[in-house]
Amino acid sequence: MNAKRWIFFIAVVFCEGLLNAQSLPYIEKKMYKSPDGKLYVNKSLPIYLFIGTQPDAAKGVVRLESEITKRYANPMYFDTEGINTIQSPSCVDTVTKQVVLPKQNIIFEVYADSRPPITRMHIETKRQHIRKGKIYVSGEAKVVLSATDELAGVDKVLYSIDGADYTEYTNPIQLSDQKEYMLKYFAFDHVGNIEAVHTAIIVVDKTAPKVSMEIKGDFYEQVLAGNARIVFFTEDTISETENLFYALNENKPAIYSSPVDMKNLPQGEYTLTYWAEDKVGNSSDKQTFSFYVDKTPHTIIPEIMGKTYMINGKEFSSGRALLKLTTIDNKAGTKEIYYSINNSEFKKYEKPVMLSNTGGRLIVRAYALDYVNNRSEISEGTQSASLPYVDLTGPSISYRIEGPYLQVGDTILINKTSRIKLFARDDEAGLNEILYSIDKKEYIKYDAAFNIETEGVHQ
Repeated sequence: MNAKRWIFFIAVVFCEGLLNAQSLPYIEKKMYKSPDGKLYVNKSLPIYLFIGTQPDAAKGVVRLESEITKRYANPMYFDTEGINTIQSPSCVDTVTKQVVLPKQNIIFEVYADSRPPITRMHIETKRQHIRKGKIYVSGEAKVVLSATDELAGVDKVLYSIDGADYTEYTNPIQLSDQKEYMLKYFAFDHVGNIEAVHTAIIVVDKTAPKVSMEIKGDFYEQVLAGNARIVFFTEDTISETENLFYALNENKPAIYSSPVDMKNLPQGEYTLTYWAEDKVGNSSDKQTFSFYVDKTPHTIIPEIMGKTYMINGKEFSSGRALLKLTTIDNKAGTKEIYYSINNSEFKKYEKPVMLSNTGGRLIVRAYALDYVNNRSEISEGTQSASLPYVDLTGPSISYRIEGPYLQVGDTILINKTSRIKLFARDDEAGLNEILYSIDKKEYIKYDAAFNIETEGVHQ
């Protein structure tokens, strides 16, 4: 039962295939008399000979039958491609009825033809490309078919497009729409020899490739770092891309084969023009990309905000000072600054840094990154600078009473003639001046020893 089902299934599929197959027109095998009087016959046809006594073949015609070679003569077949002859010995003068001398045979020529025509296809187009058996053409295509036949001559050339009925070829076939065409064609001669059907897949391509660009490496907007590369991609869904071209500024265009590497370009402004061409000559519009190659790291300027002093060529600042870091970048702009004070861990710089916890000799190390990640390259990625000496310790102050005095606890008793002498010392930034105030009055600059003449308690 299963076997019967399989047989039925195979039969259905086979029949369906026959129904869907494109049928060829019927071409009759026949004889043909050319304009120059030559008689051609399809070599596969049987030949019967008839003889008559009247010019009109319709009157008194009798079919010849061979007695000696009867087995092969009724019918007979021509064995030779091309000219064959039917002969009778000795020509007889049609008037005198005498044998013509010198003797010669009467010869009837018949040309047997078994070979079909040969058709060649030529496509008139700007450019074409063959890939995987398909012919890709640019824009529009004009298909020219030409057939030749050695004997009987070409009768007709027939063609079919996309499975339509066969049509006689009389003029070049115009293919204008962008699509894939299936062209079938063949020729037959005047005696019915049929050429094997030729099939050509012709793809009309009117679409240029698409080109896209990608930047690999560090970049910010249209500023590219020295490690950046420009990579191109093309897409052509029909005939495929042939070449991608690019040109920098006014330079001669080059064929793209590898990424455009910024390490090979000096720093500066550039305009990149690029386009692609497919295998049938369709060219995309030229596109441009303007960019700047930035290979210069920042310049970092450390600055102390606050009062500083110069003593013996050495600069001092107080603990109330602020450290400010300023960067100068030629193009991309500063992204981040990192700093270290006196070899401490690097921190991200956000705003000026208070130096109240840092005393002594101040060493600032810093590096900055711009938006294409160029980094300052001094002292292994840092920039160092010696800044003012930070003095967090004030001067030491003392006094001495010259003249009569008596100290009782924290109170000192003096008379009007006793003189007060002030002393001050600073071992770092040095002493600038001494100021003093009596009884919370205005401060007075100390120049020399002084006395207090007013009786009472003083502060």
